[in-house]
This record gives sequence, structure tokens and C-alpha cells, in this order.
Amino acid sequence: MYRPVKVACARCGEESMHEELGSVTNSGSADLDGRPPPRARYTMSTWLQECPNCLYVARNLSEATAEEADVVREIGFIEAGLSENMPDLAIRFMRRAYIDEQTGQLREAIRRLLHAAWVLDDFEIDATSVRLRAAEMILALGEQADTELRLKRLDLLRRAMAFRQAISEADDMLKELAEPMSRKIAVAQRRAAFERRSTTMSLSEAMHPPARRGHLRVVTFPRPS
Repeated sequence: MYRPVKVACARCGEESMHEELGSVTNSGSADLDGRPPPRARYTMSTWLQECPNCLYVARNLSEATAEEADVVREIGFIEAGLSENMPDLAIRFMRRAYIDEQTGQLREAIRRLLHAAWVLDDFEIDATSVRLRAAEMILALGEQADTELRLKRLDLLRRAMAFRQAISEADDMLKELAEPMSRKIAVAQRRAAFERRSTTMSLSEAMHPPARRGHLRVVTFPRPS
């Protein structure tokens, strides 16, 4: 599954050993923020490479633009993710997110912040601030944020316990969403936010919600014509 590779850092030239992933078989349903089942998450240490000398982080250390290399000099890069008990892997993802944000690659920055949040989840460390930062980035994209990202923002808000905001944005989305799967996800997120549930939710659960007793009122909207 893994094989060792020697990589020379494109920024400082330092050579270091890293593990490359051959393949992995997934089993189970992903969460609504894209978090894969445990078997795939166990490979996250191979998703990014970090130079032990200059701390540059990239999917492939042998590749770096001049702009990316410059970001590593910034104090914000060094401070990214630094806090008590923060796992090294989460810091690695957050530093790459900082590079992507500073070089205008907001979609990649959002993705790396999500990865950092997954690491924190697995370590049972609060990831609220990381999720809220990712949610802010999606909002900053404005009209460039597609349906997939807007649905991820619902999940980020709910997981960060911003329930009222999640409900409000789900209501707005349901007024315009026509695609059945997207509507089901938005409804599931709204329901969970209404119930003040901040736990993970799988795609399978959103598509096939369990029957519930009681009189929970979930507002729905007619599909756009």
C-alpha cells in the first residue's frame, strides 16, 4: 500500500523521505462534508508532504511556485494551526490551507481546512474554529460558490453549532434547489440543525433519514419550476 520515496524540496533543496500511497479500498458512506470512512482517513498522512528543513508543505514537495515559496516566510504561515495539543498532521493541513489562501486558491484552502478538521475529529479535539474559517471562505467566494460548496457550508455551520444560521441558509437554498439529491441534503441539514445536532452525518443518512416519532415541523418549499 505504501512505498518510501525521496523528494527534494523545490523551495530549499533539502532531500527527505516520504511515504506514497499506492491504493486504498473504501468501504462505508462518506460524511456530508466529504470526510471518508476510517480506512481512507488512515492514509491522510500521505496526502501532503512537509519539508523538515524549511517547513514548506505541498502535495508534492518537488513542486513550488515562487509565490508559494514566498508565503512560507510569513509569520502567518508559521502560526497557522499552532495551539496547545494541535496534532502535527492538522498543522500540516492548516499550513497548506494558508499557502492556498494567500495565493488565491480559496477552493483548495477550504479543502485543506476540512482535512484539518477531520484530523481533529479523529483526535477528539474541538474543530469549531477550523470549520468556521472554512465556512467564511465559502462565503467569501460569493457567486463563485457552487451548490456543492454551499451544501458543505451548511454542514460546517451545523457542526460548529451555528444552528440558526444553518437553518436560515438551508431555507434560502431550498427555495431555489431543484436537483433531488441536493434538496435531500439541504433538508437533512436543516432538520439536524433544528434538532441542534452537531455530530457527523453521512450521505446515506441524509438520503434515507430514520423515521422519527413526534411532531417535528420541517418547513419545505416547492421545487423551482
